[in-house]
Formats: sequence, structure tokens, C-alpha cells
Amino acid sequence: MNEEKETRLFEENINLIRKIAWSFHRTTGVEWDELFSEACLSFVISLRTYNPKKGKLSTHLQKCLTNHLIDFTKRYHDIVPASDLIDENALGYQTSEPDSSFFYNFNSLSEEAKYVCDMILSSPEEFLEESRKLARKHVIDKLRKEGWSWPKIWKSFREIKAALK
Repeated sequence: MNEEKETRLFEENINLIRKIAWSFHRTTGVEWDELFSEACLSFVISLRTYNPKKGKLSTHLQKCLTNHLIDFTKRYHDIVPASDLIDENALGYQTSEPDSSFFYNFNSLSEEAKYVCDMILSSPEEFLEESRKLARKHVIDKLRKEGWSWPKIWKSFREIKAALK
């Protein structure tokens, strides 16, 4: 396919590309610019595999871009920040108090993560009498009712988990 035709098809389908990238941004928390550039890359690749006899271009693009962005977000979220990998005891921060590392980590949590901890600790009977999965679901439901986004909830959970390690 020549470059002029690819450019024309890109211009015709730019809104579809934006829409798919935006939907992934809203649900995953990955930066929109990164998702949009990955979607554009996927667009070029999917043009090479498109067969007009099998269906419409927009349908083919929808599937290819969605699959590509799913793979991209999986790889993106598999990257663990270096700060999560540092063992404080290995760096010589060990103290005589066994719980001090937890309190140090707790104080370094974001306000959102502290809010989740405070919510659970203020009424433990509401959350801790259930199984772990049900308790987590109950916390998520409560946060979603308060208008929290999925990325904000999962970021807070990951922070708390790292502080407990």
C-alpha cells in the first residue's frame, strides 16, 4: 500500500484510533499520549493485514487496535518501580523496633492510600469479617460509590501492599 493511501486512511480513521486509545486511558490509567502512539503504530501494522473480502476496515481496525493495546497495557503494568524492589533492611535501615518499617512505609503512602487504610481501620468489622476477596470487593464498591476511578483504586491497593511487605 502506498504512503498516500495510508495517509488518507489514517485521516479517515483518526477518530476511531483516538476513541480506542481514550477508552484504554480511562480504564487503565496509562498516559493517553503513550496509548495513542501505540494505537497509531498498530494502525499501520493492521493495514498490512487487512483483507477487504473478510470485512470492513473499521471492524478490522477495532479488533487489531484493541488487541494491541491490551498487550501494551499488560507489558506497561508489568514494569515494577524500582522503589518497590528496594529492601530497607538490606540498605542498613533496620531498627530495634520490628514494626518501624511498616510505619515508615505507611507515612510515605499517598493521601488516597492513607484514605483507604483509614476507611478500613475506622470500621474493621465492616471489612475484616469477610473473606479477603469479599472484603476487597466491599472496599472497591464503597470507593466506586464515592467516585474513585479504577486506576486510582488499584494504585492505592498496590501502594498499601508494598507498604505491608
